[in-house]
Amino acid sequence: MAEEPTTPPSPPPHKHRLPLGYYANWAAAEARRFRRELTRENLQAFLKTMAWVAPLTLLIWVYAEREETDTAHGIEVHLDLSSRQGDKIITMVYPSDHGFMVDVSGPHNKVEEFQNMITRDLKAQLDVPANTTQLSHLPVIPLLQDDPLFKEEGLSITSCAPEYMDVSVDVQQTLDLPVKVPPNLSNVQVTFNPPTVKVSGPSRALANLQPAGAVLADISSDITKGPGSYSDPAVQLIPPSQDSQVTMTPSTVQASITVKESDVTVSLPPVPVLLLIDQHLLTQYNITPDLNVHDVKLVGPQEGIDKIDNDKLVAVLELEEADMKDTGQKPVKIVALPDLTLPDGVHMAPDSNPVVTYHTTER
Repeated sequence: MAEEPTTPPSPPPHKHRLPLGYYANWAAAEARRFRRELTRENLQAFLKTMAWVAPLTLLIWVYAEREETDTAHGIEVHLDLSSRQGDKIITMVYPSDHGFMVDVSGPHNKVEEFQNMITRDLKAQLDVPANTTQLSHLPVIPLLQDDPLFKEEGLSITSCAPEYMDVSVDVQQTLDLPVKVPPNLSNVQVTFNPPTVKVSGPSRALANLQPAGAVLADISSDITKGPGSYSDPAVQLIPPSQDSQVTMTPSTVQASITVKESDVTVSLPPVPVLLLIDQHLLTQYNITPDLNVHDVKLVGPQEGIDKIDNDKLVAVLELEEADMKDTGQKPVKIVALPDLTLPDGVHMAPDSNPVVTYHTTER
């Protein structure tokens, strides 16, 4: 049985013996004892013990490091809200950018992973009471804490700025809207397939669509091809709203397009006024209208414009009994005699609105 190491006894008093030499002799004796007791069996037992003690020690150290609680300050997160009721749309009014600065506490390695995330987009659901249009001063931390990113990773939010938020609540709606050509393209005829698309979003956003009641198709690339007939399998539709919550299905349609010659605009010389009125009113009133209208413009395809005979153009003034007053004004319509029409595709320019002034007196 190995002897236990001994502690050096106090040196006997001797006026000629130094204490340092005494301790040196004791150390040499202990070294000789260690060499006598160091056997192969003892060394093997030591190495076997270290084979499991060392990894266990390392594992305990790693676990302790991972489970060490840590806190990170001022981390930016974004929150997207939805309603547990499927027909409700929730919009965050404040803060409008959906951004919050949070302090996060939890296991060191989880906090570090959270800090190193490129984006931190969190999601939460709200229970919205019926007939609710706005929710104010909602606490933010309970909603953030409900995200799986925190619940499943053992992270806690200890602070949040701002602490509260305001949201608006709207109803989801879907409209079937016709696909149309932009109104400034008068020289095309188009058939769309499908002829209508579905536009969905908050009711307040759908009430402000531009244009109202239709979705415009972008056929600009086909117009540049010049006159002719074309088939476009994927005409892009112009979103009727910039609201990100408004969606449109489908976003493209098929189109059969006929491009005619581009319209031209012509200015007319003074056009004589032609009075249209019931005969019995002429027996009761003297009516004196302007003789001519000026600054009239017509728009249409070149071939239609070429068919116009300026000498046959008239400005038709239609009067009824309600118009019989001392002095009045009324817009007129430009047509050609004898059938009181204009060639196909020809019409007055949008900025041309001729008005005739007339005077009436009883007979």
